[in-house]
Amino acid sequence: MSLSEASSNARDWNEIADAGIDWGTWTMRADADGYVQAMHAAYEALEKQKSAGFEIKPYTFQGFVGWRTEGIAVGETKQYTKVCETLGIIQSSSSTAKEIAVTLRSLEAPVKPTRLDLQVTRRFQKDTPQHAQHLRSLIKRYRHNAAGGRAPRIKLIEDLKGGNSISVGSRTSERYYRGYDKTREQQGRVDGWLFRHELELKGTRAVQAWDQYKKTDRAEELSLRMVSSHLKTLGIREKWMQEVPALLMPTTRTLNDNERRLQWIKIYVTRVFHALIEAGLQKELEEVLQVRFEAKK
Repeated sequence: MSLSEASSNARDWNEIADAGIDWGTWTMRADADGYVQAMHAAYEALEKQKSAGFEIKPYTFQGFVGWRTEGIAVGETKQYTKVCETLGIIQSSSSTAKEIAVTLRSLEAPVKPTRLDLQVTRRFQKDTPQHAQHLRSLIKRYRHNAAGGRAPRIKLIEDLKGGNSISVGSRTSERYYRGYDKTREQQGRVDGWLFRHELELKGTRAVQAWDQYKKTDRAEELSLRMVSSHLKTLGIREKWMQEVPALLMPTTRTLNDNERRLQWIKIYVTRVFHALIEAGLQKELEEVLQVRFEAKK
């Protein structure tokens, strides 16, 4: 069977299994509004993964020091310019990246994304193990027919067990594309054959994508639009935008000033109270606050 036949025989050419932010690296200054809430959200994600059985390990990255586990890393560093500033960093992937992105956007915190990966995962009803090869043939044909322009670097990795992948561009550039079979890692949890498109954005392109994301409540729609647009520049014209409705992503309403103060109290003051009570200082705390704490039934 030819590559074109393999692709055309996949009946659900336009079906989207998943889309959204798949990786994010954000930095922000410690004296910025929303910094405490943003870092707290990251540490909450760490605790969630720890509760799920993942080990928390030390984390270092370009001078940042902190903690990491499956899907999330958080740290801080000192930056010495005219004054000493503390910077925080959050790195996240997969479903955790989606959740962290929602939180950061809801806080309207002045975070700076240094890298954002957008993904669109397609589902075919029939096996299409040679889809990466098919994409390479489309890119080469387009490059051959296009007049002028610098040819992108194309790399194809063929796996005899399936799992072929293709990448276009340089990892050091602001835009880098990779596509790969995602069926095997699902271990039968999803029907059909999955193929993932990923667009890695850095620098100004990451910032521009983040600015667009903050204006919409549909990260999936943003990913579909930006990934589709980039594929067209490579000579690949996917048809999902007109025929597949974007999936809704959970969103969080922007908090006003009073709600942010209450959130801070709930997160940090309550934690201090619990620590004092666990240390055997409940009676002293009740005397100072002139309240009485009742034990949970």
